[in-house]
Amino acid sequence: MDRAIQSDERARVLVVEDQPLLALELRMVLEEAGFEVVGPAHDRDEARSLIEGVDPELALIDLNCVTA
Repeated sequence: MDRAIQSDERARVLVVEDQPLLALELRMVLEEAGFEVVGPAHDRDEARSLIEGVDPELALIDLNCVTA
């Protein structure tokens, strides 16, 4: 789905991180920066479900989390 983000919309960012404290810190930083945070997803299957259900514009992914 290709659509422009309206100025009054916050961009949705999916966070994929298996370490709870780091995921919480990422959420706080991103929300303070004005993003709508989706997740965190803790593994590849959870990330896929969120992508299909929420359709985020951006993703911040811990590669070790999704390849293990």
